[in-house]
Amino acid sequence: GRMFFHIVLERNMQLHPRHFGPRLREKLVSKLMKDVEGTC
Repeated sequence: GRMFFHIVLERNMQLHPRHFGPRLREKLVSKLMKDVEGTC
């Protein structure tokens, strides 16, 4: 679960690093955490 989370986060950072503000990153992290919790 954690590895998947790290990969997705890195992939998103590579796709559009400039569009990443602190708020957007928080939303992404919380969304990923929910997804990971649901699948694991």
